[in-house]
Amino acid sequence: MLIDRFLEHWRLADNPFTAEEARHDPVFRRMLNGDCSCPDFEKILGTPARPSAAVVFGEKGSGKTALKLLLEQKLHRYNDEHPDRKVWVVRYDEMNDVLGRLARHGSVKGDQVMSRVRLADHLDAILSLAVTRLIDMVLGGENRAQRKQRRRTAQRMPRDRRIDLAHLALCYDQPTAGSVEQRWSKLRGMLRLGVAWMARPMRYAAALLGMLAGVLAIAVSVSGEPQMYEWLALIVAAAAALLFGLAAGWHWLSFHRLARRIQRAVRVVECSTAALRRRIEPMPTTDMSAQPIPAEGSNDTRYQLVGRLMGVLAEFGYVSMIVLIDRVDEPGAINGDPRRMQALVWPMLNNKFLQMDRVGIKLMLPIELRYLLYKESADFFQRARLDKQHMIDRLNWSGVTLYDLCNRRLAACMAPDIMPITLNDLFDDRVRPQDIIDALDQMQQPRDAFKFLYRLMQEHCAVTPEDQPVWRISRSTLEQVRREQARRLDDLHRGLGPA
Repeated sequence: MLIDRFLEHWRLADNPFTAEEARHDPVFRRMLNGDCSCPDFEKILGTPARPSAAVVFGEKGSGKTALKLLLEQKLHRYNDEHPDRKVWVVRYDEMNDVLGRLARHGSVKGDQVMSRVRLADHLDAILSLAVTRLIDMVLGGENRAQRKQRRRTAQRMPRDRRIDLAHLALCYDQPTAGSVEQRWSKLRGMLRLGVAWMARPMRYAAALLGMLAGVLAIAVSVSGEPQMYEWLALIVAAAAALLFGLAAGWHWLSFHRLARRIQRAVRVVECSTAALRRRIEPMPTTDMSAQPIPAEGSNDTRYQLVGRLMGVLAEFGYVSMIVLIDRVDEPGAINGDPRRMQALVWPMLNNKFLQMDRVGIKLMLPIELRYLLYKESADFFQRARLDKQHMIDRLNWSGVTLYDLCNRRLAACMAPDIMPITLNDLFDDRVRPQDIIDALDQMQQPRDAFKFLYRLMQEHCAVTPEDQPVWRISRSTLEQVRREQARRLDDLHRGLGPA
């Protein structure tokens, strides 16, 4: 019997147990508005308006990515319900771009870049993601009224907040499309910060005076007997051109040095020194001098910039920021290697970073890092203070929670006007609910539970003739598939088989 016929009999529009990755699972997407079955969810979420850190370890398939998506959905719902104290959500789950820029910045090979990762780089990457999305919001919008409202909010901010936003955009804006220069010009015009009065006028004055001195020099040279006033005019014009030229050159050099300093310090943002200098030049010098400039390897300036960002976000109704960190084992430079993951993650296990004011860092980490964590020294634990970070030692799923989760997936695959079925309905009368729960308890993880149930349906349909359909799975099939999957998991844990 075909499995499609089995699903059709039970009025299931989709197979609830085929997907293995939450990001590409349409059934999970339909379940996002419901409650979470994970018993640790509320501890990991905490209080959105006063966020705290969470460090979560889990096996492959234990639901770390699903947990991140549920957190994101819950926070969006919270924002809809609390428009005056919203949470700014940052997804820091794509590390390939960060590691690629680090490799290009230092001209090193991919397998050597892990030794270059610092906490300052993670702070820069988070700032870049947050600032880029903020500027997308300020300059964009779903409709004209929304764009007008955000523009008015940006223009009515106190001047120091507008300077903070411009400085953050200068250092960290990394749009995925469009011209950075046009975007910067549009933002600067919106914020009405004025223009540095000395930079370009001095260059123009030096050029004009130089041209005047050249004309006077030609006039003196062709004149048979030049008068004293002609010599005096030539000397004054040449001296003024030299003076303005030196001043313009000094300003250009100072802007270039500042741009070079930022470009060297912020290694995870793609921007040339020349492009950065062109954006700095129009900024009034007094405004720039009051800003914390990212220094190479310095965490303190980054913490100051995070504080400035939180001040700007508060003007738009965001009282806190939550950073969701996931998929640290997936970048090409890491390729699942625990030691490389350790080099990437360990700089973030820092108490000051995890306890930033009004910022909640949520780390979803592979279980391999838990084993490496417990090999660290007492000094490391003192710096990380994981006792304060809502650490989840391992994401645990009991047979009962997996049973409830699978029932919700069944309900999500049925039409709204049809009475939902449960897992127990799929089995014959000799199979008790506790037998199904016990079998799921052996699977331990949602992904393995789904594989088990998918294999059950497949095996049942394989031994059922098309002309003699049997719609309920037998106890013998349940026991056979349970033994097969238990052996597969045992081989996996011993490193003898694939996931």
